[in-house]
Amino acid sequence: MVRFEDCQDLSEQIHNSLMEIRKLECEMAELDRMLDNVGDKLNSVDHFIIPEI
Repeated sequence: MVRFEDCQDLSEQIHNSLMEIRKLECEMAELDRMLDNVGDKLNSVDHFIIPEI
Protein backbone atom coordinates (compact mmCIF):
# COMPACT_ATOMS: atom_id res chain seq x y z
CA MET A 1 0.00 0.00 0.00
CA VAL A 2 1.29 3.44 -0.92
CA ARG A 3 1.49 5.91 1.90
CA PHE A 4 0.22 9.45 1.39
CA GLU A 5 3.43 10.86 2.84
CA ASP A 6 5.50 8.97 0.25
CA CYS A 7 3.36 10.33 -2.57
CA GLN A 8 3.59 13.83 -1.15
CA ASP A 9 7.40 13.58 -0.87
CA LEU A 10 7.67 12.31 -4.43
CA SER A 11 5.37 15.08 -5.66
CA GLU A 12 7.55 17.68 -3.94
CA GLN A 13 10.71 16.21 -5.47
CA ILE A 14 9.14 16.28 -8.94
CA HIS A 15 8.03 19.87 -8.44
CA ASN A 16 11.50 20.92 -7.29
CA SER A 17 13.07 19.16 -10.26
CA LEU A 18 10.73 20.92 -12.68
CA MET A 19 11.50 24.27 -11.08
CA GLU A 20 15.24 23.59 -11.44
CA ILE A 21 14.73 22.66 -15.11
CA ARG A 22 12.84 25.93 -15.67
CA LYS A 23 15.70 27.85 -14.04
CA LEU A 24 18.27 26.07 -16.22
CA GLU A 25 16.21 26.80 -19.36
CA CYS A 26 16.20 30.50 -18.50
CA GLU A 27 19.95 30.45 -17.88
CA MET A 28 20.53 28.68 -21.21
CA ALA A 29 18.42 31.28 -23.04
CA GLU A 30 20.44 34.08 -21.43
CA LEU A 31 23.73 32.39 -22.39
CA ASP A 32 22.46 31.94 -25.94
CA ARG A 33 21.67 35.68 -26.17
CA MET A 34 25.11 36.51 -24.78
CA LEU A 35 26.85 34.24 -27.31
CA ASP A 36 24.82 35.74 -30.15
CA ASN A 37 25.89 39.20 -29.00
CA VAL A 38 29.56 38.17 -28.92
CA GLY A 39 29.22 36.56 -32.36
CA ASP A 40 27.64 39.73 -33.76
CA LYS A 41 30.46 41.85 -32.38
CA LEU A 42 33.11 39.52 -33.78
CA ASN A 43 31.37 39.43 -37.17
CA SER A 44 31.55 43.21 -37.31
CA VAL A 45 35.34 42.89 -37.56
CA ASP A 46 36.32 41.77 -41.08
CA HIS A 47 38.95 39.20 -40.11
CA PHE A 48 36.78 37.51 -37.48
CA ILE A 49 33.96 36.21 -39.66
CA ILE A 50 32.39 33.23 -37.89
CA PRO A 51 30.84 30.63 -40.19
CA GLU A 52 27.13 29.94 -39.71
CA ILE A 53 26.40 26.65 -37.98
